Formats: sequence, C-alpha cells, structure tokens
Amino acid sequence: MTTIYSYPGSNIWPHVNIGDLGNLYGLVYSRAQKGDIGHGTAGYYLGLAGEYTHLSAANTIGTALANNKFAESGQSTSFTPEEIQKYYSGSTFQGSNARGVADRSKSIGWRPKRDINDFYSHLKAEVVRIEKRFGRKWEGGNQSAAWQK
Repeated sequence: MTTIYSYPGSNIWPHVNIGDLGNLYGLVYSRAQKGDIGHGTAGYYLGLAGEYTHLSAANTIGTALANNKFAESGQSTSFTPEEIQKYYSGSTFQGSNARGVADRSKSIGWRPKRDINDFYSHLKAEVVRIEKRFGRKWEGGNQSAAWQK
C-alpha cells in the first residue's frame, strides 16, 4: 500500500476544525442578531485556520500507515496520468489550489484554536480508524463509506 497524491503535490488547500468552524457560525449568528456585522457581499465569513499541501498530507498518512504496520513503507507517490483518467475522468481539480483568508472572520473576534499540528494528528488518527473499521476492504471496496462512519 502506498499513499497517492495528485501532480507534484505542491497544491495548497485550507484546513479548519469543525469545532472552530462551529464557533465562527455561533459568533456570526450572535453578531447578526445584534445587527453589528455586514450582510450581503459584506457578510461572507471564511473559516480557515491554515493551509496544507497535498504532498504533506499524503506523507503524513503514509508515515501513519507505516508506523502502525498497515504498510511496509510510508512512501508517497503521485498519480500517473492513467490513474488520473481512471479515477477522476482526467479532471485536474485535485491538483488545483483552494486558498482564502479569514480576515473578515478574525475582524469580528473569531480565533481558531486548532492549528496545522491538530490537522496532521487528525489524519494520523483517521488512518488507524479506517484501517480498524475496513481493513483491506478499503483497497477495493467503497472508499466513500469509510468517511461516513
């Protein structure tokens, strides 16, 4: 088993913990009730705690697989063009960036408490949870079902 990422893996995506996001929703709701925050186009509040690269996430997952003896190696590899065609119908979306800033959210007092280390810790814990729940069924079965449990 190996961990696979798309393209060079240098693409950047945001992360946020659901608890931190819930705190943002609560803050926006309470401030909106008071009428002291923007609405319409001035009412977009992004919940972003930080960013990660797909390569760093794949390496974290690979290391967790190896450390827990679920794989011989923690080596990460990139999808081949054929795999991108097979699994993503040729879409390059997985190799794109998704970036933003939470300046407006922070301007109303939101401060995420979980950082990139919490994100990587969660990835490691998910490796163990998914392996225990699905074992080798994960490789050929319904992968989307693993994330719904």
